[in-house]
Amino acid sequence: MTITSRNSHANDTTALPAPGSTSQLTSIIAWTVLLTVLGLVMLATMRSPEKDDIAWLLYVARKWLAGQRLYTDLVEVNPPLIIWIYAIPAWIANAVGLPPKWLAVPGFATMVLGAAWWTANLLRDQGAIFARRTPVFCAIGTLLLALPGVEFGQREHLMAASVLPYLAGMAIWLNGGSLPRRQGIAVGVLAGLGCALKPTYGLAFVLPELVGWLRHRPVLRAAPVAGVIAALLYAVSILIFCPAFLDHAVPLALALYGGTDVTVLDLIQKATSLLLGDAVLCMIWLLCYRHPNQRTSFAEAMFTVLMCFALGATAVYFLQGKNWFYHRIPAVVAVVLALMFWAADKLPSMITDMSRAGANFWPTARTLACAFMALVSIGTLAFGEAVRMRPWIISAMEPEQSTEMRIEKIIRR
Repeated sequence: MTITSRNSHANDTTALPAPGSTSQLTSIIAWTVLLTVLGLVMLATMRSPEKDDIAWLLYVARKWLAGQRLYTDLVEVNPPLIIWIYAIPAWIANAVGLPPKWLAVPGFATMVLGAAWWTANLLRDQGAIFARRTPVFCAIGTLLLALPGVEFGQREHLMAASVLPYLAGMAIWLNGGSLPRRQGIAVGVLAGLGCALKPTYGLAFVLPELVGWLRHRPVLRAAPVAGVIAALLYAVSILIFCPAFLDHAVPLALALYGGTDVTVLDLIQKATSLLLGDAVLCMIWLLCYRHPNQRTSFAEAMFTVLMCFALGATAVYFLQGKNWFYHRIPAVVAVVLALMFWAADKLPSMITDMSRAGANFWPTARTLACAFMALVSIGTLAFGEAVRMRPWIISAMEPEQSTEMRIEKIIRR
């Protein structure tokens, strides 16, 4: 199966890495980081009390499997797709006699790592910085594993992973290439079902699709068509199998979540690091990728798609009116990936230019300024992540001291 791309290697400024010890060392380091993060996340998630949302979804899934009716016998406001997904580990856990959490957490890790592997495969033939699949996969996988923290397995987490292959295919199209039809249908179906988990995030695709249509003549591609059809078929399945969702869950959700909206100032305060990341992406795009003398490359196309998706996902976060972190996960994933890919694309050539006598000062200065902004953005996001994860890590180290365990002891008394 071949993915076509217009001048995928010719337009990149960095030569393909020669095989050798450096390549092997990079792969070893990448695997070490990924497996270490995977182990730590599994340990923390297994030992700490379950997040209330995730514990409830597993409970509802088990009761549904036991014969109770969704939205009639079981009070629930989430759409049925997430219940069906959670029912898989719940059913296996019940069959083998294990706690559902022990199957759900590894299952979610497998899902996001599968999406990361698929994305890395799609990017493999598109340019020098993506040519080695292992480091790209490990970078994406590490981010998807580490970022959610206690929100591991939330709808937004799974959705953010599921749309990455689609975004990679969109970048290939933006750069003048195309996916094979079956591949395009597959990534479209996955993205459509991913958006069905949280339909409002379908708005995040409007800006990248608009940019693509402005650069190319309007064309019906397999991926978006398949995504829309998959989402529509899912909607029809709700009408057939879960009609009570519209009668009971939707009115309850509107009443329940409508009372939890916060002010715009509070939304901005909680999303300061994300908004800074969005601003940095826009500045980098203007300074590094839209320079009049800069040739178009696949790295620019990938950066543009991720930037547009991040801006759209940030807008969705504000439209939802909640200051919950997991509503920001899709946007944060796109911001961090865009900054990582930009650094891999530009920094090696900048270092080469700095070591060369008579090199043009302004391109190097421009890249240095962008690198500083990217470092500040990543640092701000990392600091916020550390503060947010601290209680989760403490509860994993000393689960008996967690608030959940203390409340359980009080109830049992």
